[in-house]
Amino acid sequence: MGSSVPNLILKTDYATPADETVLEFHMDIPLSPEETARVRQFLAGNNWKALKDYVGNSRPQLRSLISEWIDKTEDRKLGKIVSLKAKAS
Repeated sequence: MGSSVPNLILKTDYATPADETVLEFHMDIPLSPEETARVRQFLAGNNWKALKDYVGNSRPQLRSLISEWIDKTEDRKLGKIVSLKAKAS
């Protein structure tokens, strides 16, 4: 497992017609065995709100980021189109 230090990756998908490129932000959030079991329960039950509350409350300094991240993950799980592309001004 990694640390809680943010990481970023620039990725280009050469299989897409436009060679779509994204900037991916990544952060490992270490979990204890107890937290891992709780998170697995929430995910198995599709209980996104409880997951967001549980992880956000245990790491208040990351609460806003975690909340948005989990919301977008739920949207993807539900098949909603999620685009985080910046809009041109």
